[in-house]
Amino acid sequence: MFFEKLKREILRQHSPEYLKKCVPYDALAHKYTELADQYSNSYQELYDNALKHVCSREYSKGGDLVHRGFYTPCKMSLVTGGMNIGRLYKREPKDKSVCTYEYWFDKNGKLVCSILLGDYIEFFVYDGNSQLSFGYNIFCGRRDLAYISECKYNGDDIIKYEHALISYELKCSEISIEDTEYENGAFKSFIWTRYVPDIKLLTHTNFVFSRDEDGRLAEYTAEEIGTDHEKRKYPVMKIHRDRFVAPKRNTEGS
Repeated sequence: MFFEKLKREILRQHSPEYLKKCVPYDALAHKYTELADQYSNSYQELYDNALKHVCSREYSKGGDLVHRGFYTPCKMSLVTGGMNIGRLYKREPKDKSVCTYEYWFDKNGKLVCSILLGDYIEFFVYDGNSQLSFGYNIFCGRRDLAYISECKYNGDDIIKYEHALISYELKCSEISIEDTEYENGAFKSFIWTRYVPDIKLLTHTNFVFSRDEDGRLAEYTAEEIGTDHEKRKYPVMKIHRDRFVAPKRNTEGS
């Protein structure tokens, strides 16, 4: 049975129909490769611009396994075991060594810089309802562009989140996409798309959430679209049950 499913999957991934579906994702990978080439040497410029606009700072502990920690736009952290987003400190700690993240905000409360202390620093560029970010690896004094992400908003709600890994050759090596659906103003479901350009690996998984009588996230189903895999049901971990949506920030101009 397993080998029959594997054979069908291999044939599916080599079919003209499948390769045609990869075309728009190849175009998306090309877009991020071009952005990587454009911004690979822009660390200092982006840093100076963020520093010029920072009006307040926040600090958090934990969440180092999640993109952007407490302010993550990533819904996949809801369905990946143990990926806590951390917690914010109520006031600035005297000893910064206990912190995991430092966040910089401008006068309008927009995030302009996110720092995973001692590891990554991420800068933000806003354009209407779009938030583009560039994450640099700052390990051992290097300033290498490691990833680019984009969030698209409808009001305060994130409706699309893209995260592109950037290789040392400044090529987009992998893309993750989350298309989110809301119902009556509350987060309901998202489709997670993963694409690896070099091997043309394309997967889509649909996650649909249900709530308990108190309105908290209770469980979800996961279904891989276009495969023979069965739909499965899982409980939402306790640490995530009160996370209805990703943290919200105003995206209008400074």
